[in-house]
Amino acid sequence: MFGLRLNERLAKIHFWSLFIAFNSTFMPLFVLGMKGMPRRVSTYAPNLQGLNDWVSISAFVIGLSMLVFLFNVIYSLIIVRRPAESNPWHSKALEWQVPTPVPVNNFEKIPVIDSDPYEYGTPLPSRGAAPAVSAGG
Repeated sequence: MFGLRLNERLAKIHFWSLFIAFNSTFMPLFVLGMKGMPRRVSTYAPNLQGLNDWVSISAFVIGLSMLVFLFNVIYSLIIVRRPAESNPWHSKALEWQVPTPVPVNNFEKIPVIDSDPYEYGTPLPSRGAAPAVSAGG
């Protein structure tokens, strides 16, 4: 959005902590439902209290992982300011052919699609350019 790259290490910490905490939150809720816990109750059955406590702790870890993401955005936006590449994965898909930051109208001219964007066995004519999009009008 701003044409700046996030810190990759912080991004990985955010991803893995969010991934683990999300699954650690919602999978036990599924198990609790299978064990007969009703929704929207103020007190839990004593045999389901442990899993409900686990879900609450995991939900707070989700919040902490989002704080890591917020810190990463602020850190990358204000302190480091490292420019992002236009197409870091060398994708041939249309959405990756615009520069970064994205201009208001995306493309100066409407792109003409003249090949399949998923021909990944075909080498690119030059790094970052894609034969799937031509600047024809």
